[in-house]
Amino acid sequence: MISSVIGAVAALVLAASPAPDWITNPDWAELPTSDQFADAYPERAKRERVEGGATLLCRVLDTGRLTDCRVVSEAPTGYEFGEAALKIAPELRMKPVAIDGKPVSGGQVRIPLKFKMPEPEDEAADVLEGAIQCFGVLGADFDADPTRQRLIPALDFLRAAALNLAPYANADADTVRARLDAARAKPLADEDFRRDCRADVDNLSRAEP
Repeated sequence: MISSVIGAVAALVLAASPAPDWITNPDWAELPTSDQFADAYPERAKRERVEGGATLLCRVLDTGRLTDCRVVSEAPTGYEFGEAALKIAPELRMKPVAIDGKPVSGGQVRIPLKFKMPEPEDEAADVLEGAIQCFGVLGADFDADPTRQRLIPALDFLRAAALNLAPYANADADTVRARLDAARAKPLADEDFRRDCRADVDNLSRAEP
């Protein structure tokens, strides 16, 4: 439900002492997306809100893709930032290095990667989006079957939560109200999201005395 925005590339540069087969000043053709960084973010670090990073040493193919990557350092230790960096490596692609117009493979490059938690505003925006979309799913369910009275408290809660989150997500309250109505008129089609949203309501209903 929360699209994550966790993680960013802090630096994509070479270490200072070049060897003959080291690629200097790499020109990146493709970089990982924020979602890919979020997926790779170590679970323990995410739970404990720990930021960190790792440095990889990789060889570059003539396509610009990386191969034979290994972790040469990571900090803090114990949070698997090295493994996370290795998961990110396939998403990186350099513009191939050429000699006489022909791409050359086998060069080495050192890549520092840093994983950062999202800014509070980004987190609030993600939670706000989830509240709006869940309101849309449950609102459409209620409109299709008004006898489902147990949905009314959930709808009231989600509407209030969305409006309370608006200032933290740098959103206008009127815009949020309009988006709530729009989400109800055209609910999200993602079946996994719809199932999770309905399950949350069912769990709350069973927990009521």
